[in-house]
Amino acid sequence: YYNRWWIFLNAGQQLTLNMTSSTDAYLELRSIGGSLLVSDDDGGGGTNSRIVYTPTTSDFFEVRSTWFAVNTTGSYTLSFATSPNSLMAPETPQAPRVSIETPPASP
Repeated sequence: YYNRWWIFLNAGQQLTLNMTSSTDAYLELRSIGGSLLVSDDDGGGGTNSRIVYTPTTSDFFEVRSTWFAVNTTGSYTLSFATSPNSLMAPETPQAPRVSIETPPASP
């Protein structure tokens, strides 16, 4: 199980993602094509996850939030910051909507 969001970043724009949860949080950052760029289990301290990433190209990136253990669910808080600022939207770059099963269309 995972939730995902899309964020557009410009080359050189630093992204910081934080996921806090009472269960073992796990974060992934993927390219628009689905390649795993970076993941984190406990980098945010305790059971929390943290990713800091600076892309070399401008594009959309997929953020996946889930849990380390298989078949685990629970509540969590996902926060992000960019320098300079950016926008984050659920699921697809074309339209902010949530549909976990449907992959986004390539831009």
